[in-house]
Amino acid sequence: MFRAYRDAVEEHLTDWHHVADYARALGYDVRTLTRATRAAAGTGAKAFLDQRILLEAKRLLAHTDLPVSGCARRLGFRDVGNFTTFFRRQAGMPPAAWRATRV
Repeated sequence: MFRAYRDAVEEHLTDWHHVADYARALGYDVRTLTRATRAAAGTGAKAFLDQRILLEAKRLLAHTDLPVSGCARRLGFRDVGNFTTFFRRQAGMPPAAWRATRV
């Protein structure tokens, strides 16, 4: 079950940002998917998804010249403010500041 979730996250990372989307597509309850993810990865399904989105955001910020708004769009965020809020909550600083520390 976890492998199916992990594969679905890789495939739909830029489209689906809610565990419920994955659970529905895979035919599981959100709690069932969360338990399986916790057993396999040591973290809940939402945290797993957020960590993967954050990793991709950091990759884009570190290895492309895309502006923060371009990274947000590429990751499926409708609004750069939502992306910035997400990034700050996960990484402890805004994306532009994180990028500046990597240069």
